[in-house]
Amino acid sequence: MSKDLFTKSILTVAFIGHLQAATWYVATIGNDGSSCSSSALPCKTINGAYQKAIGGDTIQLAEGNYSTQTVNAKSPASTIIVQPATGASVTLGGLTINGATRLEIRDLTTSEFKVEMNSNFVTLRNVTVKGWLGYLGGSNISMIGGSVGPLVDNHPQIAPSNGWQGQGVNFVFDGVLFHDMTRTNSSVHRECLQVVGTTNMIIRNSKFTHCDVFDLSFTEYNNSGKVTNLLLENNSFDAATDGGYFAVNLSQLDGGVARFNSSAQAWVIQGTNLSPMSIVGNNVTNGVVDGNSGACASNATYKYNVTKGWKCGATDINASSGFVNSGASDLHLVSGSAAIDFVPLSVAGPATDIDGSTRPQGSARDAGAYEFSSGSSSTTPPTAPTGLQATIL
Repeated sequence: MSKDLFTKSILTVAFIGHLQAATWYVATIGNDGSSCSSSALPCKTINGAYQKAIGGDTIQLAEGNYSTQTVNAKSPASTIIVQPATGASVTLGGLTINGATRLEIRDLTTSEFKVEMNSNFVTLRNVTVKGWLGYLGGSNISMIGGSVGPLVDNHPQIAPSNGWQGQGVNFVFDGVLFHDMTRTNSSVHRECLQVVGTTNMIIRNSKFTHCDVFDLSFTEYNNSGKVTNLLLENNSFDAATDGGYFAVNLSQLDGGVARFNSSAQAWVIQGTNLSPMSIVGNNVTNGVVDGNSGACASNATYKYNVTKGWKCGATDINASSGFVNSGASDLHLVSGSAAIDFVPLSVAGPATDIDGSTRPQGSARDAGAYEFSSGSSSTTPPTAPTGLQATIL
């Protein structure tokens, strides 16, 4: 074999080896100065392993309760996955993403979660956040499955800006349970999720329950900018508790679609929305109303909504919601509900409902988040989607 051919063979073998994904190991008894390439010599922190990993690699966490973790800036070419070892239960004291990119966190529990400025392409998948969640910076941030809550005298915030000024782009919540955001006195304004200053915001297939004041609020302050291009689809909202007059606050928006959502309480549109909201195929008790006049909102278009107590669009219907038990947060439909087969197939809508059932089950789609199916129950968290195709119309 010639020298040149031998050299090329060595380079080819080295290149193939480089392409093979590696696994890096983390344990509570580890050391970031270790090689971290085996379970016998693990890192101590996620960041220690992340800084060693390249795109396509996996970081595996051993069983245990970890201190608060911060993952610092780095820009791999493809996603690095962080997940527990097979069968392991992992709890973090907190998790901050501080400029890291192309990072996916899976199947663990953290007491809080925060994304800082310049973070990009970060995904939580089936993560339980038992406390505060804050998207304070970055873009292309997703939470798929999992849950957020409980929390007292605070609320999860999507405010992707420095000092509330400037906007982040592309935020997705899909299949998330938001629950039990409470306050100890009436001077505290709380909701299960507050959103300001974002462009391209998708919230779908998610459930909001036991939220004080609002379930979900879109607003603007301190020059944060309006929420631009919203898709709110296939979500379930129970009635806000402790001083809550509305389940959803749709204020300070610039363009958006709310379709096929169920709500046990009215929604409000207030402020100076630059573009009208499109309200389609929803099942909302007491309707979607203007916060100042109490009447139908002039900066919204209404089609095929079931709104007990209200009728705002020509194709809307003032009829009972037909929920199984709104007091118990079960917004599935009872047999005979006016929402069943109410929305024509010519109206654009999701191919499945919040439970993942195919739409339609009958001759047309059902209004709201749930397609009618006897024996179904919404007392469990929504099923996390197996794939994500986030499209805003």
